[in-house]
Amino acid sequence: MVCPKDATPLGIARDPADPLIGVVLAGAYRITRVLAKGGMGRLYEAEHTRLPRRFAIKVIHEQYARCADAVARFEREARAVASIDSDHVVCVFDVVRTPDDRPCIVSERLDGEDLQARLDRAGRLPVSEAVSIARQMCRGLGSTHARGVVHRDLKPSNVFLTARSHGQVTVKILDFGVAKLSGAPEITKHGAIVGTPAYMAPEQARGAGDVDERADVYGVGAVLYRMIAGHAPFEAHDATASLARVLNETARPLRSWDPAIPVEVEQVVTAALSADPDRRPASVAELESALRALDPTDAPECEPASPALRGRGQSESTLVLPRGAVAGATADSRGYGRSRRHATALLVALCATAGAGAAILLASLLLALTDSERPGPAAAIVIALGTVAAMIAAASGALERLRPIWRQGRRLSATVSAWATQLRVGLSVFGALVLGGQAVFALWGAGPTLPPALSALVIALAAGAMAAASLPRRAP
Repeated sequence: MVCPKDATPLGIARDPADPLIGVVLAGAYRITRVLAKGGMGRLYEAEHTRLPRRFAIKVIHEQYARCADAVARFEREARAVASIDSDHVVCVFDVVRTPDDRPCIVSERLDGEDLQARLDRAGRLPVSEAVSIARQMCRGLGSTHARGVVHRDLKPSNVFLTARSHGQVTVKILDFGVAKLSGAPEITKHGAIVGTPAYMAPEQARGAGDVDERADVYGVGAVLYRMIAGHAPFEAHDATASLARVLNETARPLRSWDPAIPVEVEQVVTAALSADPDRRPASVAELESALRALDPTDAPECEPASPALRGRGQSESTLVLPRGAVAGATADSRGYGRSRRHATALLVALCATAGAGAAILLASLLLALTDSERPGPAAAIVIALGTVAAMIAAASGALERLRPIWRQGRRLSATVSAWATQLRVGLSVFGALVLGGQAVFALWGAGPTLPPALSALVIALAAGAMAAASLPRRAP
């Protein structure tokens, strides 16, 4: 673009808030505006100075440009993506430098929005649409794996939905910044954790060095879970808590969020999210085959979207966590183990309390009705049957509540703590009533009297209840 009077080259006015606006990189790419901002860099729109084409240019932040590892990871991303030929992976055209020598990745300019923005707006997606998106992810990852590249950071903000003229969506996988390249030296230090905790595979969370394509199978399953359930498999308030959940829990079944979700879809997602890599589909091709059987369509319909790239939603950040993060997660794991032991002890206490309470109530009632001092054989059988029935009812009710959260440490810990408090309060009230009743009977000489053995049991139970009620409340 030149001046019509004197043919002086014209450019875009520089933005003082962002000195790169208006700069021409490598003599060909004029930066026009900011598209998005991320933790490692900014994404700009650029136009070619000689061709009528637009591009997206990713520029590393100034503070990371001074870090050798960050620059090496940034440049590795360009090499990884440039080697992949797939309709479902963002296309990289060039690697250039800014005037202050920061590396830049020149890629295709995409119109649409990332999956995170879509989910922020919709909450969750119809099963058919979610399955179709996951199938396209599998196709793109099949091409990356064929080139020896493992993504290791699949999450909604790294999945872009590109609108096409025929009204459908083409999925593009973005951001290979923490990808693992076959045959290339690993940049990340041994034992460090790379990825997004809420979506990473357990072997990644342990900092294992032998992460392979099955970690991406897990990632597709985690993104599919998020699309269908409206929640990530392991959401938590911080990265360490997410890591602890990934290492120690099983994702809540999909149908517990919505019983209308097909059983077959739940089974495929559960297999993909298996903690044992050997129990997952062996490849993304195998996962795509399983999903194809559930969804005959090739691509979902696209919501009308702005032709401009939408800003990313509130997604979890990609992290490179030190070895100590695993230690913190392991400490949480020990806490979850204590919660399970406490839950077992509480279950036994609930059964014993229910049985003892039933025995006392039945014995008191039968003795009052028969006007006798000790129960006869028939009454003893009734008391025994009532005691067993009460214990079975208490056990079945508690197990039904505990079973779905047994491997969900935080929910189990909170449940056990609440139940322990309720049990202490209930026992204290019961103990006070029993002791008070016995005192009234002894003073007035009226009402039913229990045999010595049963009286001793009642007094011991009541005293124990009062003692338990005096204990300070403490979460297990």
